[in-house]
Amino acid sequence: MFDRLCESESVGLVTPGLVDLLAGGESQTVEFKSTARVNLHTGARDKRMEHVISKSVCGFLNAEGGKLLIGVDDQGTLLGLDTDMRTLGKKGNRDGFELALRQSLDHSLSALTASTVRIEFESCEGADVCVVTVAASGKPVFARSLEGAGEPSEFWVRMGNATKQIHGADMLEYQSEHWG
Repeated sequence: MFDRLCESESVGLVTPGLVDLLAGGESQTVEFKSTARVNLHTGARDKRMEHVISKSVCGFLNAEGGKLLIGVDDQGTLLGLDTDMRTLGKKGNRDGFELALRQSLDHSLSALTASTVRIEFESCEGADVCVVTVAASGKPVFARSLEGAGEPSEFWVRMGNATKQIHGADMLEYQSEHWG
């Protein structure tokens, strides 16, 4: 049975929460990403994948929070983290993955903002999944652009099952309605 094959890193027990998240699919508060570092089309490490993760976290921070599952494709199929782990060399383990993810988020969102994100791992059907839990922010959060230069200036928001960038008057209106 599927739910009996899923274990939490912290307690080693069945975690129906992960099963429920996978079964429920993507939503306002749940996002699936196949990888955090590797472009599956090219098989190579790609900074665009890291930027996608940062945009998703930023979007959750600017909305109502949520969970980002890394190692799961858009249909909820478990892919695991092996592809990403291979890019980490000797640090190709959960600790190394978390360190790389945190460094990426620190750079893109700021260390202070990224420190509010909880990163955990679960194993399901023999595959590791990274569960990034993001609480809603009490103030607007910006992400650096893909190029990573300058101050964070991209404003991303989770809207339904998508993360969208908003600008100008729309951004100001959203911020006024969301944070007052």
